[in-house]
Amino acid sequence: MLNYGLMNLISELEKEFVSLGEALTPNLVRVATKDREYELRLPQLGLDFVAGLHHGVVLVLPVQTISQVMGSYLPIRTELTLQDFLARQRTPIRLRLTTSDQQSSCWLLNLENGWLRVAIAKGVGWVPISAIRSLEIVAVDNSNH
Repeated sequence: MLNYGLMNLISELEKEFVSLGEALTPNLVRVATKDREYELRLPQLGLDFVAGLHHGVVLVLPVQTISQVMGSYLPIRTELTLQDFLARQRTPIRLRLTTSDQQSSCWLLNLENGWLRVAIAKGVGWVPISAIRSLEIVAVDNSNH
């Protein structure tokens, strides 16, 4: 049986490790998927996605597509789902969207019951959030207006 002094020491060490984990959040992580590896600046970890800046655009990767996050610490945790994150964006927003079977450029118009309503070259389409492998939120140049 452990004595009280040793149990107290273990408890203090646990508190110290927890506070270290809360205090240290990375500014950069590498995220690996089945197909490639991404370097994300200012990463955030949602309930079902990881997002961050990749080559000047916001890259969002659903957790089910990620095989590994490399870094000493996990990104800052947020209680948002991917649907919540996208719903908070001012629409329409320009996306480069990769799904299970294709990559396309489109405009996110709105979300409805787990589906993205997007404007594509051929009109309007619907994409299930579950089919998303990655999406990039692309800046739009409105300097001419």
